[in-house]
Amino acid sequence: MSANISLVQDNAILIRRSSSDLLVNAIRENVIVKVSPQDPHPYIRNTVLAISSIASVLAGAAYVPISLQLPPEIGPLCAASNIIAFSGLDIWAIHTLVMEFLGPKGEQEALLRGHASFGKYSNLIIVAFSGIIGLLSQIPVVLPSINYNEDRTTQILGAIALFTGGSLIPITSLYQSIIALREMRNSRGELRERLNQLRTELITTIGEHQELFSKLSPKERRDYIIKMSQEKEQEEDTYRFIQAICSPFLSEEEGIDREVRPLFSVTATLEENPWITYGTKFFGALIATSMQVGLGWYTEVKVTDLTGSEIVGGIGAGAVVLSGIYLTSRSIITTTERISRAFFHCIKGSPQSSLAEELRPKLTRVLKFLGITIDILALGATVVIWNDFFKDNLPAKIYFEITLCLAYFLFAFTSTLDVVDSIAEELIRRKGTPPEKEALAFYQSLSKLRSLIASSSLIDFSGFISKCPDTLKNQLLAKVDLSIQQLDEFVASN
Repeated sequence: MSANISLVQDNAILIRRSSSDLLVNAIRENVIVKVSPQDPHPYIRNTVLAISSIASVLAGAAYVPISLQLPPEIGPLCAASNIIAFSGLDIWAIHTLVMEFLGPKGEQEALLRGHASFGKYSNLIIVAFSGIIGLLSQIPVVLPSINYNEDRTTQILGAIALFTGGSLIPITSLYQSIIALREMRNSRGELRERLNQLRTELITTIGEHQELFSKLSPKERRDYIIKMSQEKEQEEDTYRFIQAICSPFLSEEEGIDREVRPLFSVTATLEENPWITYGTKFFGALIATSMQVGLGWYTEVKVTDLTGSEIVGGIGAGAVVLSGIYLTSRSIITTTERISRAFFHCIKGSPQSSLAEELRPKLTRVLKFLGITIDILALGATVVIWNDFFKDNLPAKIYFEITLCLAYFLFAFTSTLDVVDSIAEELIRRKGTPPEKEALAFYQSLSKLRSLIASSSLIDFSGFISKCPDTLKNQLLAKVDLSIQQLDEFVASN
């Protein structure tokens, strides 16, 4: 008996000692050594993605009669665009959730994410709850399909498709919002808030490095990859790699950014101007809020008319707002900031671009133009629905038609930007030149690095920072006004 107790105690000590190494081990596995990830669920994942994709397309098809209420010259085009834009948005959203649970992961990454999660059964409960509320949130989406379809069979099939395929986004949104709320609750306290701020600063710094890397010439990219490869040959390679990435942005050192520093002088100017920063966020929040108010209003009125109960109508409206507010708000605000930043960079003559845009500029421009066109035409059904709903209230009609169309456009455009980059990257991976493939692999390794840091628990992240080289650690801690002593005390107490 005592031997078993001793074994448990030894294991507990081992876990405490090794937990601070989880993040660095995951980074080494995925970014430095690049071990092939384990993929135990490929068939299940592909089946789920295939079924959800079909359901999303069918859900989009249920809105065809609404778009056809528009003039015949534009109605069919709006109907097709609606299917493409919003089924694509659904697939993009569900892909995020499916990959989180069933995507390929290395052993160390699985340990890292498992340590940061709230437990298997807790996550299943959150998913089940999100599923129930997500289905209820489809009420304002299903009702227009029924109202604009005269055939009973079409009404039933459309409702089924919308309840299944259309619920993917609200389910994903609600799941992510619950996880975010739990993380916020666990991050209360000044020290934890500063450490979370530090994590955000580090992720932002790596993102800046990606943008600067994409701006280099092919020869400069090749030379820099060779240089960074040399950093991986030392025993403490992971920390050396992180330091090599971050140092040019945290000090006055000369690095790869010397030729493209004007790009970030523009960014710094934007971030230092509170009118631009907060104005953009306020505008995005206003649009996202207007979207939820409009959907809640529509749901409350239609459900009350259908059931004769204001209480049921209120519950339906609450479910709609609760399930969609996190993902829609985050996506709309983020896209608003991206568009605003891109606009000001263009004015300053330093346009932002991803590596895919740098390597395939014509392709990405054409795809983005097509994407924007499809996203705009997809709003035809939205115009029809809100025009009819507010036909006796002209001020509300004008306001909500404008804000909801803008909200849906920004929401759809979020996925458009990511899809365009994904298509270009896939073409580069398949048919690009060796230097292009090498550059893309390095660029994606930085994306993976950001993902690992973001998905780590605060305890694992703090343990990682505590083991960074002193120069890098001091520079990072100075950005959030933390001392090494405070960091060490937090790591020791957890």
